[in-house]
Amino acid sequence: VQAQEAAKNATRYNVTAGIARKKNKPLRLAAMSGLISGLTEKESVDYAPTGGLDSLREQWKQGLILKNPGLKNISFSLPLVSAGISHGIFVVSDLFADENTTVVIPAPSWENYSLIFKERWGAEYDEYPFYNSKNGFNIDGLRNTISTCRTDKIICILNFPHNPTGYTPLADEAWEICHVLRDAAEAGKKMLALCDDAYFGLFWEKEIFHESIFALCAELHPNLLAVKLDGATKEDFAWGLRVGFVTFAGKGLTEKHLDAITGKALASIRASVSSASMAGQQLLLKAMASPGYMQEKENALSDLASRYKAVREFVSLHPHKALYPMGFNSGYFLCMRTAGIDAQVLRRKLLDDKGIGTVAIGKEFLRVAWSCVDEEDIAPLFTEIWAAADGLAGTRR
Repeated sequence: VQAQEAAKNATRYNVTAGIARKKNKPLRLAAMSGLISGLTEKESVDYAPTGGLDSLREQWKQGLILKNPGLKNISFSLPLVSAGISHGIFVVSDLFADENTTVVIPAPSWENYSLIFKERWGAEYDEYPFYNSKNGFNIDGLRNTISTCRTDKIICILNFPHNPTGYTPLADEAWEICHVLRDAAEAGKKMLALCDDAYFGLFWEKEIFHESIFALCAELHPNLLAVKLDGATKEDFAWGLRVGFVTFAGKGLTEKHLDAITGKALASIRASVSSASMAGQQLLLKAMASPGYMQEKENALSDLASRYKAVREFVSLHPHKALYPMGFNSGYFLCMRTAGIDAQVLRRKLLDDKGIGTVAIGKEFLRVAWSCVDEEDIAPLFTEIWAAADGLAGTRR
């Protein structure tokens, strides 16, 4: 607070921050200046505000409304800048998770959730199968798991497009998810809908829900707080900049309430990373202001859509007895259930024999990030995976 006051009012000397300056500019090495010549000293190596650059936060909020028309008349907080989405998850856990909290999450899931909520904070961890018998989202599993939670405080992880499956609910499934959450809140549960939108916008099919489920949860019930996590990581193809956003909404929450929650989140950011990268935020701001920005994003998305179609075509034309592609329609991934072979053994065989790196999730699932290879390499990649599985299963397609 003192540093913020000084930044506004110290007109002669500001000696509050632990930073070196020269001629009232951050002292930047010449070796670094040449590498980031498009940014001034202040834009590149100075500290950013704890909550992020106000201009970036305002622009991101307006972008949320454009990308999610359902938010147009809904009150939600000014997004805070986190050091990536993993850090955003940490901030949420810091505020709301403890041993009296149950995290409800579909399986398989991204391992960072367990590391943060279960290992760090001791929260209970209740899983349900991601898919139903029709390879769609398991609404009944979500409902049954929430209904049997021991604790009254529940954090429900809603990560769409989903990692590791690459699945986004259809529009009717998205509404059904919200009905389940609303019913639990109506029954007296203290619900937090954690909408992890890391892969937002990577939608490859028309029938899926093309907004964040945060837009449906934002004013769902007074007993439910909705939190949106997103960022430049995947949306702007800027994985290493580590610029994420944390946004809050809830039915009945006034601007004063949202400011109070945001203040607590600011304290968590301050206590963990102090602030996200100034250079990363400035680069994102400048990129968003570039005349070709939107067209470049469209071109990149079109490239990925072509790769998705190539994956879809291969698995459709080459059914395999030991690898069952699970439902996928978005994001970066295809997740396959193994039958009669160990996914870990298959992963090692691909890596050791073919130099192909994949991710095994337990013994049952193999995840392939098809986004990592060019379209012309999709068929050769999956041909090698199919052949390796053949060798382990001792079968022929």
